[in-house]
Amino acid sequence: MRGSPCDDDEEQLPDVRPSHPSASVLQLRKSKFTILSESLSRLQPGIWLNDEIVVGALLLLEEVSNNKVRVVDSVAKTAPRINFHKTKVLLPMLIYDNHWVLGVYEDSKGLVVYDSDPKQTTVAEARKRLAEVFQKKDIRVTLTAPLLQTNADDCGILAIVAAFYETIGVGIEPTEIDPNFWRDILRQLLSPQSEVEHVPNEPQIDLSGLPANARLSEVPGILSQCLRQPLDATKRKLASAEHALKMICRAREGATKAGLSDIIARFRRVEDYCAAEAGHCRSELELGQCIDRLPKVCKTQ
Repeated sequence: MRGSPCDDDEEQLPDVRPSHPSASVLQLRKSKFTILSESLSRLQPGIWLNDEIVVGALLLLEEVSNNKVRVVDSVAKTAPRINFHKTKVLLPMLIYDNHWVLGVYEDSKGLVVYDSDPKQTTVAEARKRLAEVFQKKDIRVTLTAPLLQTNADDCGILAIVAAFYETIGVGIEPTEIDPNFWRDILRQLLSPQSEVEHVPNEPQIDLSGLPANARLSEVPGILSQCLRQPLDATKRKLASAEHALKMICRAREGATKAGLSDIIARFRRVEDYCAAEAGHCRSELELGQCIDRLPKVCKTQ
């Protein structure tokens, strides 16, 4: 695993992965971190995330935190030298080789483990990781599950979202998290600039369920029925986009203060993406409201 944080007083080795035409290179202050195209393809819905995506996203958060957050590589045997009295440590952990959780360590709180499927994680397993990485024992471990997964492959996504919350400090509600939308956010954030293209998602109506012999008076009700389920998903996506936009804006501000040009550009790209998607969601919801009002118009004519 390349690109993990190093000791503050040691020189970081450059990333030595072979170059790849589709790789994305994150320009960090002390190093660079390469995410290969094979890993970026895992951001499609229904695919489990690997450590390149999880750790890469958290390293960007470390960069914009103004040294308030440090990331410890999930496969590291020992942690870098860290002043635990002043630093919050993000420890992504792969439990049972198939389930991502996020550990957040602070001296005053011990280890808080964000788990999107609490049935899988055990306190004993988390303590084992603490002993391996931090060489510490008798640390208090608390499990929390504010974000619950409905798809088994979304555990890594929700661990990253929890890291955003811990780093940026914006309140979060489970209903505001659309895992597939966050996959889109991470694709925008982690992909090479030249390979990301945002195609506007214009509002559309699926008319496949409209009977050929439908009466004019029946059309508004049929259209409303066709739109109802998609619009419920649109509401969830809008809430997720608006909430993500707040966090992304704060992250970009942190990158601006640190003068990190590559990371500023990445977060600005995601900021524009979230704003555009939120606008499209509002257009779809407005279209649905217009269709819901059609029966009243028909009756008055």
